Parts: sequence; structure tokens; C-alpha cells
Amino acid sequence: MGTVGLAFVAVSAFTGALFAGSCLLPGRVQEGADLPDGSRERYRLNGLPLFGIVLVVVVVLGAVVPGALASVADHADALFVAANVLAFAGSGALYAAGRRRQGREGRRTVRGAARDWFLGMELNPKLAGVDLKLFSYRPSLIGLFLVNVAFAAARYTERGELGGRMLLYQLMCLLYVANYFQFEHGMVHTWDIKAERFGWMLVWGDYVLVPFFYSLPGRYLRGLDAPLPWWLATLSVVLFTAGFWMFRGANVQKHRFKEDCRTTVRGRPARALGGRLLVSGFWGVGRKLNYTGELMVYTGWTVLCGASSPVPYTVLAFLAVLLVHRARRDDRRCAEKYGRLWTAYCRIATFRMVPFDTLGHGRRTRRGPVSREDRAVLGFLGFSLVLAFTLELYFVVCRSTVRQHTDVFARLFRLYGMGDSTYYGRGDTALPFALETINIGITQGLNVLLVVAILRGLPWRYPLQLAVSSYVAYSVVLYFWHAHVGGYPAMPEHSPSAFLVFYAPNLPWLLGNLWLARSAFTALTARLRTAPAAPAPGGARRSRHTPHELPRIPEGQVSTPARQENLP
Repeated sequence: MGTVGLAFVAVSAFTGALFAGSCLLPGRVQEGADLPDGSRERYRLNGLPLFGIVLVVVVVLGAVVPGALASVADHADALFVAANVLAFAGSGALYAAGRRRQGREGRRTVRGAARDWFLGMELNPKLAGVDLKLFSYRPSLIGLFLVNVAFAAARYTERGELGGRMLLYQLMCLLYVANYFQFEHGMVHTWDIKAERFGWMLVWGDYVLVPFFYSLPGRYLRGLDAPLPWWLATLSVVLFTAGFWMFRGANVQKHRFKEDCRTTVRGRPARALGGRLLVSGFWGVGRKLNYTGELMVYTGWTVLCGASSPVPYTVLAFLAVLLVHRARRDDRRCAEKYGRLWTAYCRIATFRMVPFDTLGHGRRTRRGPVSREDRAVLGFLGFSLVLAFTLELYFVVCRSTVRQHTDVFARLFRLYGMGDSTYYGRGDTALPFALETINIGITQGLNVLLVVAILRGLPWRYPLQLAVSSYVAYSVVLYFWHAHVGGYPAMPEHSPSAFLVFYAPNLPWLLGNLWLARSAFTALTARLRTAPAAPAPGGARRSRHTPHELPRIPEGQVSTPARQENLP
């Protein structure tokens, strides 16, 4: 039997052992959400003791057979192929079983065969009394944990130590997976469980994508020898902790509200719109802060990989696209389900995942066509975004070998990066590179928000434009100042072309951003001159959440809820 064959046996045995544990281990039984046909599924929640047994087995195996876990990392590619085979075979079996049951019950397939195989035939397929959709989260997350541990074991076998980056990464992943099983009861109310059919899409995601793709940071850290600086450890812990608090806190609040609408949030009775939409806690601030928290969790442990390769960050990019899409999808579904009540809720929780993310909840504020000046602003911002992200991607990919390159991008990197290194008094470019990356990420992220604000005609567009353009122009002036007065940067290439490489490319940013600042300042002063008169004496300042600004709500007001409904 070849390597892939042995890997398939191992993956099948692992999945079968977890399934046997799910059948045999005790656990409390919980009813799920109402299904489309009005029924409720019952789930046995024994994922936490099952994960505890896996932890014990891992510790014992690591002590008795030291190289066993490392061999998992060495054969990760074969295991990946085997998991794909299992996922395709499993989804095929689910499709065949679903077709057989639908035929027996006299129903017809709504979509074509390919769509039914991809999305699934059945909502809650079971085997031996175990809900297969909820069960699949167990080999998914436990598999992710085991693959990560295998990479750590392989590093320890090869180098005799884990290193600060790998150790911190493993601790974060362990906490994340263990916490999922601690709050496994909350999964029964998620959209995946209560509304999505179980087909190839979910099967492949659980058995292949999560264990092998989400573990890319662990695979990368296996071969990374760089020490963990204190500032990076602090950044990682802060991002992970804040994200975990937001992610778990929002999900717990939603779950408790769905189980008992008279629950408390932060020690106070939960408040809801029309008795249906929770507006207490995180859900009164943003509509999808649980997604924001999850992105921060993944960012927290991904930054441990440093900036020498973009590979570990592909997981973060994929998750960002996935969660942004889900947030928009949830907004559309809730708008259809709740109607004017959802519009009222969007006026309280004014954004989805981050402040200013207000697109898609039914309020369109663009008035008339985009002016000629705004088109010029959008063109300048678009050019800045493309150039900034192109240069940054080049520096991230080629940073380790840029000294040997002769192209213009490499000259820019040597000029700026090594000049920054001299200015900060360090012998390497790690700190200035990180600071430059953070600076570009923040400024260009704000420029993206500015583009959205211009296209939507949002009122906060001019203050944001003034702030961002003033900051960028100030940064360019600071570069020029240090070049002439402070000797910054210490130019490694003293030649007439240094002017063309350093000064000339910065002039458009200086002049362009000064023009943006002037445009925003002019618009703001014009608005101040035409501001409406002050309210009449005795009149209270009107809040944006006053009842007369909200659509009429059938149940009257924001109150302690009487029915158990909430966001999807």
C-alpha cells in the first residue's frame, strides 16, 4: 500500500474513532432551532469530553512514541490528498442516500444533480442517531489542532526547541478549539446547522479546508527561526484577546437570547426591538461584531509569522472575504425577514463589522451623479491604492532577496528600507518594515473607506478626506525635512538618480494630498457657512434614535422581548 493509501486509512480511522466517541460518550441533549418544517432536532453535545480524550492521547503518544506526531507533519501532503478522497466519497454517499430517501417519500429534486451534490440533498442527515453536520465540526477542528501540534512536534524534533512564535501560536489555537467545544451548544442555532443542506461544500470545508488550509501559519512557523520580539508578542496577544472577547461575547449573548428572551446582558435585562431583535451588548453596537472578533483572532496568531512571506496571510485574506460575504448575505436575509423592523435596527447598530461599514442595509444616500472634482479625487485615490498595494506586495514577497535585485522596485526598497534602518538606529530593516507596512495598511484602508463615502455621498466623507490627506502630506514633508536637515535617509546610492528615485516620486503624493486637503477644507467651510439655525429655546437636541425617526414598529418600542427571535 502506498503513502496515500496509508494516509487514507489513517484519516478514515481518525474520523471513525471520533464518530464512535460521538455515539458512545455521554453528553447533554439539546434541542436546536425551529426547522423550516416546524420540527426541532435534538443534539447530543459531547464534543468537549471527546476533545479531552484526544488531548490525553496526544500527550501519551508524544511521550511514548516521540516521532509519531512529527511523522504526521512529514506526511501532511499525503493526508491532504486522502482527506480530499474521503470528502468526495462522503459527499457522494450523502447525495445517493438523499436521492434514495427523496424517491421513497415521493419528492423530486429541486435543482440539478450537480447543484444537489454540491449543496446537499438533506438538511440534517443522520447516521446511528448522530447528526452528521454537527459531528463534522469535530474532525474539522480536532484535525486542525492535531495538524498544528504535528508541525510543532516536527520543529521540536528538528531543532530541539519550539521557539516563542510557535509556542504562542499553539497556545492560542488550543484555547480557540477548546473554547469551541465548551460552547458547542451555541452551534445548534447557527445558520449552517439550521438552514444549509449538507453536501460537498460543507463536507470539503470541514474535512479538508479547515485542517489543512487554516494550519498554514503552523506549517510556516515550523521552519521560521526568527526570535519573537516583545512588541510582536504584545501585538499578537492584544489582537487575539480583544478579538476572542468580541467573538465569543457576541455569540454567547445571541445564543442566550435565542434560548431565553428574558435573559440578561451584562447584568441588565436584554433589550430588543419589537421583542425580536436584540439591541443589548455587542448587538446594539454593530450587526456582525462576532465576525470582526473572529478576524482579529486569526490576525493575532498570523502576525507571529512576520512579514517575510505572504503565504500565512492567505488564510486571513480568505477568511476576510468569506466573513464579509456572509455579513452582507445576513443583512439581505434579515431585511427580507424583518422588513421595517430591520431598518429600525440598522439605525441603532449602524454598521456591520467595522465603523462606517454601512452599505447594504437599505439606506441609499447618493444624490445625483458624481461631480468632476469627485471623479478626479476617485482617480487619484484609485491610483494610490493600486501603487501602494503593488509595492507592498513586492516588498513582502521579495524582502529576503531584495539585495540581489536590480529593478526599480528593489532600488526603492534599498533606499527607503535601509534609510529607515539607519534612522531608527538598527542594523536590520525589521522594525521600519513593520512600521511602514502598518502605516500603509491604515492609510490605504482609510482611503478605501473614503472611496466608499464618496460613491455613497456620505456626510463624514469630508472630515475623513481632510484627516487622511493632511496626514499623508505631513509624512511626505517629514521625509523631505529629514533628508535635508537630519540626514535621513542615509542614501546608500549617492548619484544624481537618487533624486529621481527619492524626491520626484514623492512630489505627486505631496501635491495630490495637499489638493485633497484643500478640497475637503473648502467643502467643510462652505457647509459651516450654510449650517441651519440653532433650535428654538427649550427644544431638546434630537437624538438619531428618537422614536419619531424610526419606522412604526408593530410592537411599539424597544423593550424587554416577549418572543425568541434574533439575527440569523
